[in-house]
Amino acid sequence: MDQKLSAHLHALEDAEREPLRWESGVGSRLCLADGSPPRFDARRMQRRLESYWSGLGHARQQQIERLTAGLPPMSPECRMAVLVPARHEERNIGHTLELLLNQVDGAGELLSCLEVIILNNTPSHQDFDDTRDVVAKVSASHRADGRVHILDLCLPRGLGNPVALAAQTLADVAVHRVLSRGPALLPFVLACIDADLVWIDPRHLWHHLVWLERHPHLDAACPRNAYTPWILAHNDLTLFSELSWQLVEFHFALAPLRPELNARYDFSWNRVRTAGSNTMITLESYAMITGYSHVFGHDLSLGERLSVLRGSWRGDRFVPQTWTVGRTALRVHTSPRRWLIMAGTGIGPYDAQGEGFYSPEALAAIRTQDPDALLRLAESTSRINRDNLHRFEAVLNERLRLMLKVRKDPASARKQFETTMSWLGLEPHSDYVVGEGQVKLAGITRLARVLGTVRARTLSDPRMPCLGPHAPGRNSERTWRSARSSASTNT
Repeated sequence: MDQKLSAHLHALEDAEREPLRWESGVGSRLCLADGSPPRFDARRMQRRLESYWSGLGHARQQQIERLTAGLPPMSPECRMAVLVPARHEERNIGHTLELLLNQVDGAGELLSCLEVIILNNTPSHQDFDDTRDVVAKVSASHRADGRVHILDLCLPRGLGNPVALAAQTLADVAVHRVLSRGPALLPFVLACIDADLVWIDPRHLWHHLVWLERHPHLDAACPRNAYTPWILAHNDLTLFSELSWQLVEFHFALAPLRPELNARYDFSWNRVRTAGSNTMITLESYAMITGYSHVFGHDLSLGERLSVLRGSWRGDRFVPQTWTVGRTALRVHTSPRRWLIMAGTGIGPYDAQGEGFYSPEALAAIRTQDPDALLRLAESTSRINRDNLHRFEAVLNERLRLMLKVRKDPASARKQFETTMSWLGLEPHSDYVVGEGQVKLAGITRLARVLGTVRARTLSDPRMPCLGPHAPGRNSERTWRSARSSASTNT
């Protein structure tokens, strides 16, 4: 059994598990063990929130109560808490808050059924920046003091995963505020949002709130994260990295590769993966999985734990249920700075496990330089050429190594690699060669033409999906229903 799956099973052995299975016959749908469809139940949600809160222990409860002591009560109309961890984000938090406070509903009216909770956190050896002042100014300009709350928290120096603690603290604050308000009559949603948003659809939050309410079998919903392709498009390496990564993740999440149809599935990758930023999860589901895991990636652990909570045993094999996390067509554009740093310095976004997932040098550059300055830093890879070809080959080799790890079979991995490359418009032998687990580009002419085509499309319509010229359309991801008739172990 996969190590992470085993650890999550152990962590949730005392949790109130609620498996979901596919109903047999035409028009399959997820249902409970007795065959009934999942439904929201206000009393059940209240009981689960109270159980989660009591399980935190007295010391943690006191910490959350002290942290929120000065906040006004949650509005009775509030149905969503937008959670924003912010560490030294004074340069970005104002724009992010503007985007959140300008969210509208289906009728175009300002969305009033939410509150924004910002955790202004810093390591204990550093001072707070001006995030609080920026938040106060933006809130006052929108007359949103009652809907925007900022909390200050110093975290111990050298903490292994400060992002996980910040995210859990925000979620625990939301649980406490919902319980203090009284019994909820409607589902409540947590929206985890980055502090460095660049753009989101004005109906983003409303769309996900309604979508989760209308689909009670879903525990969470994930938009398509993107890193401002209209900026990345100015640099061939960043564009190629983002482009290839989006396609690899898309392929891994196809139905025939998921646990329900594939006995050789990969627990971490064959699913819609929950990102710590920009994931929407119902508060009831968050309580059921007992919060974030600090052992494995806190963001990915949300979806992994949900699949364990909803999964079931088939004989001696446990099958996670991955279909309670849905993917929406909306895109969230967050800062591209990490990818530009990678192109300019060779430091990958998650290479160094320092505070904030970056080395101190890279973190300083990310916080202080704007995208134009970082594009100049990455000028050597602005266009593919013979001198920087090895950087593009390194990206392809990273993708191939991941496919070999996930697919567990060299032939399947190579087939997936060739499919991904064909979506990019590249063909084996004429454009690239795979030998002994290594990828070598046979030339740059076609790849340069592909990147030029994507660049032109992206810059002409900045918010369009950053996909290759032969990539599958946004509606081509197979649903379970179609997969039942078309699934193949050779995918």
